[in-house]
Amino acid sequence: KRRRSTHVRVVKAAYMGTPAASELGGYFGCASASLLDHLREVDEILDAAVGETPAERESRLRREVAELRTGEDAIKFFIRYGTDSTLDVKILHCARPSAKARGEGGPSPEDCGPYDLVIVPPDQVGSEYWTVSASGVVHCQKGELSE
Repeated sequence: KRRRSTHVRVVKAAYMGTPAASELGGYFGCASASLLDHLREVDEILDAAVGETPAERESRLRREVAELRTGEDAIKFFIRYGTDSTLDVKILHCARPSAKARGEGGPSPEDCGPYDLVIVPPDQVGSEYWTVSASGVVHCQKGELSE
Protein backbone atom coordinates (compact mmCIF):
# COMPACT_ATOMS: atom_id res chain seq x y z
CA LYS A 1 0.00 0.00 0.00
CA ARG A 2 1.33 3.42 -0.95
CA ARG A 3 2.30 5.64 1.99
CA ARG A 4 0.82 9.14 1.89
CA SER A 5 3.11 12.11 2.38
CA THR A 6 3.42 13.89 5.71
CA HIS A 7 1.50 16.99 4.61
CA VAL A 8 -1.56 14.86 3.74
CA ARG A 9 -1.39 13.26 7.18
CA VAL A 10 -1.16 16.70 8.83
CA VAL A 11 -4.25 17.86 6.93
CA LYS A 12 -6.10 14.70 7.98
CA ALA A 13 -5.02 15.21 11.59
CA ALA A 14 -6.31 18.79 11.53
CA TYR A 15 -9.60 17.74 9.95
CA MET A 16 -10.11 14.94 12.46
CA GLY A 17 -9.53 17.34 15.38
CA THR A 18 -6.40 15.58 16.60
CA PRO A 19 -3.37 17.28 18.19
CA ALA A 20 -1.37 19.83 16.25
CA ALA A 21 1.08 18.42 13.76
CA SER A 22 4.00 19.75 15.82
CA GLU A 23 2.88 17.50 18.69
CA LEU A 24 2.76 14.42 16.48
CA GLY A 25 6.35 14.30 15.31
CA GLY A 26 8.01 12.99 12.12
CA TYR A 27 5.95 10.44 10.26
CA PHE A 28 3.63 9.99 13.24
CA GLY A 29 5.74 7.16 14.60
CA CYS A 30 5.06 8.31 18.16
CA ALA A 31 1.38 9.15 17.68
CA SER A 32 -1.26 7.85 20.06
CA ALA A 33 -3.29 4.74 19.23
CA SER A 34 -6.51 6.78 18.90
CA LEU A 35 -4.84 9.14 16.42
CA LEU A 36 -3.61 6.20 14.38
CA ASP A 37 -7.13 4.75 14.42
CA HIS A 38 -8.48 8.07 13.10
CA LEU A 39 -5.81 8.17 10.40
CA ARG A 40 -6.59 4.59 9.36
CA GLU A 41 -10.30 5.45 9.16
CA VAL A 42 -9.59 8.45 6.93
CA ASP A 43 -7.22 6.33 4.82
CA GLU A 44 -10.02 3.80 4.29
CA ILE A 45 -12.43 6.55 3.23
CA LEU A 46 -9.87 8.03 0.85
CA ASP A 47 -8.98 4.61 -0.57
CA ALA A 48 -12.66 3.74 -1.04
CA ALA A 49 -13.20 6.94 -3.03
CA VAL A 50 -10.40 6.12 -5.49
CA GLY A 51 -11.65 4.43 -8.63
CA GLU A 52 -15.34 5.13 -8.03
CA THR A 53 -17.58 5.38 -11.03
CA PRO A 54 -19.62 8.59 -11.28
CA ALA A 55 -22.78 6.64 -10.37
CA GLU A 56 -21.11 5.13 -7.29
CA ARG A 57 -19.85 8.55 -6.21
CA GLU A 58 -23.28 10.12 -6.64
CA SER A 59 -24.88 7.31 -4.64
CA ARG A 60 -22.30 7.67 -1.85
CA LEU A 61 -22.78 11.46 -1.71
CA ARG A 62 -26.58 11.10 -1.54
CA ARG A 63 -26.15 8.74 1.43
CA GLU A 64 -23.77 11.19 3.13
CA VAL A 65 -26.18 14.11 2.66
CA ALA A 66 -29.07 12.02 4.01
CA GLU A 67 -27.04 11.32 7.18
CA LEU A 68 -26.29 15.00 7.90
CA ARG A 69 -28.14 16.18 11.02
CA THR A 70 -26.48 19.22 12.59
CA GLY A 71 -25.00 22.53 11.55
CA GLU A 72 -21.58 21.10 12.41
CA ASP A 73 -22.26 18.16 10.05
CA ALA A 74 -23.13 20.65 7.30
CA ILE A 75 -19.94 22.64 7.85
CA LYS A 76 -17.80 19.48 7.78
CA PHE A 77 -19.55 18.36 4.59
CA PHE A 78 -18.70 21.60 2.80
CA ILE A 79 -15.15 21.60 4.19
CA ARG A 80 -14.72 18.14 2.75
CA TYR A 81 -16.28 18.79 -0.66
CA GLY A 82 -15.89 22.56 -1.04
CA THR A 83 -17.22 23.96 -4.28
CA ASP A 84 -17.25 20.63 -6.13
CA SER A 85 -19.33 21.45 -9.19
CA THR A 86 -20.58 17.87 -9.48
CA LEU A 87 -22.49 18.12 -6.19
CA ASP A 88 -26.24 18.63 -6.33
CA VAL A 89 -26.13 20.17 -2.84
CA LYS A 90 -24.94 23.77 -2.87
CA ILE A 91 -26.63 25.00 0.31
CA LEU A 92 -28.14 23.51 3.46
CA HIS A 93 -30.68 25.23 5.71
CA CYS A 94 -30.37 25.05 9.49
CA ALA A 95 -32.43 26.21 12.45
CA ARG A 96 -32.19 26.11 16.20
CA PRO A 97 -33.36 22.76 17.56
CA SER A 98 -37.05 22.62 18.47
CA ALA A 99 -38.11 22.11 22.10
CA LYS A 100 -38.89 18.49 21.24
CA ALA A 101 -35.41 17.94 19.78
CA ARG A 102 -33.73 19.61 22.81
CA GLY A 103 -35.61 17.38 25.23
CA GLU A 104 -37.14 18.23 28.57
CA GLY A 105 -34.74 20.21 30.72
CA GLY A 106 -32.55 20.96 27.69
CA PRO A 107 -31.18 24.39 26.94
CA SER A 108 -33.53 27.17 25.90
CA PRO A 109 -33.21 28.55 22.36
CA GLU A 110 -31.46 31.62 23.77
CA ASP A 111 -28.87 29.40 25.50
CA CYS A 112 -28.01 27.54 22.30
CA GLY A 113 -24.72 28.56 20.73
CA PRO A 114 -24.57 29.95 17.20
CA TYR A 115 -23.69 26.53 15.78
CA ASP A 116 -26.09 24.45 17.89
CA LEU A 117 -28.23 23.95 14.83
CA VAL A 118 -30.12 21.18 13.10
CA ILE A 119 -30.53 20.78 9.35
CA VAL A 120 -34.08 21.41 8.13
CA PRO A 121 -35.73 21.23 4.70
CA PRO A 122 -35.89 24.66 2.99
CA ASP A 123 -39.68 24.70 3.23
CA GLN A 124 -39.53 24.28 7.02
CA VAL A 125 -37.36 27.28 7.91
CA GLY A 126 -38.96 29.73 10.30
CA SER A 127 -38.43 33.44 10.70
CA GLU A 128 -34.85 32.76 11.84
CA TYR A 129 -32.55 30.30 10.09
CA TRP A 130 -29.00 29.80 8.84
CA THR A 131 -27.72 28.80 5.44
CA VAL A 132 -24.53 26.77 5.20
CA SER A 133 -22.58 26.50 1.96
CA ALA A 134 -18.99 26.14 0.79
CA SER A 135 -18.75 29.95 1.08
CA GLY A 136 -19.71 30.08 4.75
CA VAL A 137 -22.59 30.40 7.20
CA VAL A 138 -25.22 33.15 6.89
CA HIS A 139 -27.68 34.01 9.66
CA CYS A 140 -31.06 35.09 8.26
CA GLN A 141 -33.90 36.63 10.26
CA LYS A 142 -37.13 38.04 8.89
CA GLY A 143 -37.02 41.83 8.83
CA GLU A 144 -33.28 41.96 9.57
CA LEU A 145 -30.12 42.19 7.47
CA SER A 146 -28.33 38.87 6.99
CA GLU A 147 -25.09 38.39 8.85
